[in-house]
Amino acid sequence: MIRHRRTAGAILMSETDRARIHDLLADGARRLSPVRALLEKKLELATVVRSDQIPSDVVTLNSRIRVLDSAADAEYGFRLVIPGTTSCIGDVSILAPVGAAALGLRSGQEIFWYGRSGRKVNLRILDIVYQPEAMGQYHL
Repeated sequence: MIRHRRTAGAILMSETDRARIHDLLADGARRLSPVRALLEKKLELATVVRSDQIPSDVVTLNSRIRVLDSAADAEYGFRLVIPGTTSCIGDVSILAPVGAAALGLRSGQEIFWYGRSGRKVNLRILDIVYQPEAMGQYHL
């Protein structure tokens, strides 16, 4: 189970991302029950705002972010994408545990869970390197 540390306010989501994820769950993501449950919970609990109103420090679809895995003492980055749109190394699907967990978080927030191996994964969102909405790109 993925848990969020409450280091900053509620989960935020753009109306465009909410619609995309809703369609994805209605259309596919059937066998990914833990991730599906997390995404459904986020859809239920998120504060949804117009795409042009989403703050620039919130992880949205197609954002490029930097994270710190403090349990492994490693820093890395990735771009959060819808399945089937991955185009390069470093793209992470919204259906991956880390992708589902990162969506809607702000810089500075942390997420943690235990992987299949039992290893604790503890990620802090360090930075949003690129967010489409901040660049006026609302329908990528």
